[in-house]
Amino acid sequence: MHKEYIFIFGGAIGDALLGIHLGQTLAAAAPGSRLTLLSTRKSSFTKQLVDLVPEVAYREMPKDRIGSWLALLGLALSPHGVAYLEPFRDATPLWWRIIARAATLVGGVEVRCQMRDIPAPARVRVIRYDSKTDNLFSMIEGVVGAWGYEAQHAQPSLPAPACTPYQGRPYILFHFFAGTYRRSIPVDHARDLLTAARREYPQHEFILTCAHNEAAAARRIAEGMVDTQVEVSPPASTLLCLLAQASMVVGVASGVTHIAAHLRAPSVVLCNLSDPCWLPTYNPEVVLLAAREECGCNGDKTGECNVETPEGGVYRCLYFIKTSDIISGMRGLLSVAV
Repeated sequence: MHKEYIFIFGGAIGDALLGIHLGQTLAAAAPGSRLTLLSTRKSSFTKQLVDLVPEVAYREMPKDRIGSWLALLGLALSPHGVAYLEPFRDATPLWWRIIARAATLVGGVEVRCQMRDIPAPARVRVIRYDSKTDNLFSMIEGVVGAWGYEAQHAQPSLPAPACTPYQGRPYILFHFFAGTYRRSIPVDHARDLLTAARREYPQHEFILTCAHNEAAAARRIAEGMVDTQVEVSPPASTLLCLLAQASMVVGVASGVTHIAAHLRAPSVVLCNLSDPCWLPTYNPEVVLLAAREECGCNGDKTGECNVETPEGGVYRCLYFIKTSDIISGMRGLLSVAV
């Protein structure tokens, strides 16, 4: 049986973590095999993250690069197993389908994970899931099984980062952003939370992490807050150490809080319910909060999901989470962690 496998994705952190879990599960079921996470977009952080995991390799093949098209020839000359998660609402990118077909041209099994009832060619094996009740990480054993191996159940994880022993005051890490405004915490809500958290945890420092395009909002949140600093786009190895050494992590459902859950960092995750299949329910140590009574989402990115603010729409189930509920969730976790 061939030993080369590919997981195709669009470059997002959450998708990369899904691929990492697939690579680790495959390596345990089929020693000597190798999974390559093939991103169709460039992402320096994702590359840094994947490079920290020995069971997987990383490759970028954007469709607008001549080298990517030439790489198809190499894929077509040897059999590969291929897997990918179809987008929730959009059609599967043609470039993904071209890569998958080339990689399986002389052998290998193509596996599609999808929630919609979309016909697939007879050569393709489909793994169906329900976005309202299933977690995406639970599909991984099925993918490995479709490739012909018996997978053992394992919790999603990342290797323990190599960190310099932390010598400073204990800190709580906050992450209020998730790539788009509607999945993020508005500045005034975030400031309310930090103010309440400062009263609750006067001995802790606060660290706010964000991307470059979120730095201005993060600094507005931190302005005037005692013992609070902003970390803008830390490298993957630095972010993993910040998460692993924090007393607690509080953040919106995002790639960052998925990393925290993989590292078993005590976390309070502020959820939107537009796609519950992505929530880190695989980690029982994570507290998941959402204003479910306010949510108009159907669990598949449809429905009346947003509340309008001056800066734009925010998911209702995220926007209406009460600060008191977040502090209560933090209080329970931190009493165990210290």
